Amino acid sequence: MMSVDIPPRWRTPIVGSFSRLIAADESELKECDLEKYSTLNQFFSRELKPGARIFQKSSHDSQVWCPSDGEIIQFRPVGSSMGYTDGLGATKTEDFMTVKDCSFSLSEFLGPPLTVKENSTSVSSIQNRLCQNDRNCLYACAIYLSPSDCHRFYSPVDWKVNFVRHFSGSLLSVRPSILKFFSRTLSGGKSDDNISAVLSIQERCVMVGEWKHGFFAFTAVGASNVGSIDLNHFPQIRTNIRPKNDKLYEDHMPKNDSVDLKLNMGDEVGKFNLGSTIVLVFEAPRGLKLREVSQCKIGQHMIV
Repeated sequence: MMSVDIPPRWRTPIVGSFSRLIAADESELKECDLEKYSTLNQFFSRELKPGARIFQKSSHDSQVWCPSDGEIIQFRPVGSSMGYTDGLGATKTEDFMTVKDCSFSLSEFLGPPLTVKENSTSVSSIQNRLCQNDRNCLYACAIYLSPSDCHRFYSPVDWKVNFVRHFSGSLLSVRPSILKFFSRTLSGGKSDDNISAVLSIQERCVMVGEWKHGFFAFTAVGASNVGSIDLNHFPQIRTNIRPKNDKLYEDHMPKNDSVDLKLNMGDEVGKFNLGSTIVLVFEAPRGLKLREVSQCKIGQHMIV
């Protein structure tokens, strides 16, 4: 339905009704003539007019900018020296991230070991495997995009992308309340604290690379049966399509395999065709003051 062509005479009333339904801010549209949107998908992934979002200046050496509009539902260092126990009695520490009182395994989410240290082992913590500097730690941030948000996303820092890992996965809703429901259902009603049963089976594209402080991963998570994720620099990746083989994931290199893809802060990375989630996992110096859970806009500071 979202990709069905709308006859020109019906575009303004249909797209206008859709705009009001999702509470879109039409004053931000680059293209204000609703008749120019031939499908609802085109409107949903609409471009914003110049100046609608500005990447704020910052002198902070470890600044990370909001890559999208949405709600920051989790932002904190990965793991805890104290650890905690889930509803099944299992102790979780550095390998888990919590989103709305639910947790998921970053190892499962990112896939098989992404090791940057030669002496790392498959059983070491994800921090030990990914952090290049012992004085740094991993931070993880999850941003939920609601239907009213702009669904284009941008590079939050200057970095280089080594490859993209595409998990075909499933297409469940990523609305926070729904995440808890599926987590509880898939655990047989025993717990709503293990969201690895949800986010770790979602279709997603994990862009893996490095920035000035070390490891950096940007993940676009598909949802709601229209998991179409368009990555500007990886047109070969086709999402929301049943895979031809049984592979859990496929790694895709930049167009020129011998050269990493360099993205500058503010470069457009891609777009979603329905509401979804972005998860950032990155290495940075310990002790950063992080932005609290809140609504965010493209280009705002995430380190305060």
